[in-house]
Amino acid sequence: MNALKGVLIVLISLLPACNCGSSSQEESSTTNQGDASVDSGQIDRDGDGYTEETGDCDDMDNDVHPDADEICNGADDNCNGEVDEGNPEYDYPCDTDNLGVCAEGFTKCQNGLLTCKQITLASLELCNGLDDNCDGQVDEDDPESGDLCFTAQPGVCNDGLTNCQDGHWICTPNAQPTDEACNGLDDNCNGQSDEGNP
Repeated sequence: MNALKGVLIVLISLLPACNCGSSSQEESSTTNQGDASVDSGQIDRDGDGYTEETGDCDDMDNDVHPDADEICNGADDNCNGEVDEGNPEYDYPCDTDNLGVCAEGFTKCQNGLLTCKQITLASLELCNGLDDNCDGQVDEDDPESGDLCFTAQPGVCNDGLTNCQDGHWICTPNAQPTDEACNGLDDNCNGQSDEGNP
C-alpha cells in the first residue's frame, strides 16, 4: 500500500501546474481595452478611413471627413469648420429656363443650394439672329433697319435702306430697274443714262 501511495505522489508531481482563471483574465483585459477604444473615438464607424480623433466631424456619414470635397449643401463636408466655402460646384454651364440669350447661365452656390445665375440680361433687339430681348422671337420688327445706304448698283438702283435678313442687315434698293425714260437718269440700272434716245 505504501508503495502505491508513493507511485501516486510521483505521478501527481509530474502533472503541469494549473493556470486556472488566466484565460478569463485575458478576455476581461481585451474587453476593457475594446471599450476604451470605443470611448476614445478610435473606431471608424462609417468606414471612411477617419475617426473622431483624427478629425472626422460626423463619423456616421462616410461622405464627411477631412479629405472630402466640399459640395453645395449647407454642411461642413471636409470638417474644417466652414460651410460651403469657396463657392463649391460653381461655374458649370446651366440653363436658367429663360428664353433667348437669357437662357445661358453658370452654377453658383447660395445658402446651401445650387442655383443657375443668368449670364446675359435682356436688351434691345439687334439684327444678329439672336433673341436679345428674351421674348422668344428672333430679330422681330426688323431691328436696325430704315437707315439710308448704298447698294453699289448703278443708276436709280443705288440708293436704298437697311433691312434685317437672316441675322444680318442688307441694303435694299429704293427703286427697281424700269424702262429707260428721257430724264437724265439711269432708269434701267445698266450704267447708262437715256441710252437709245428714249
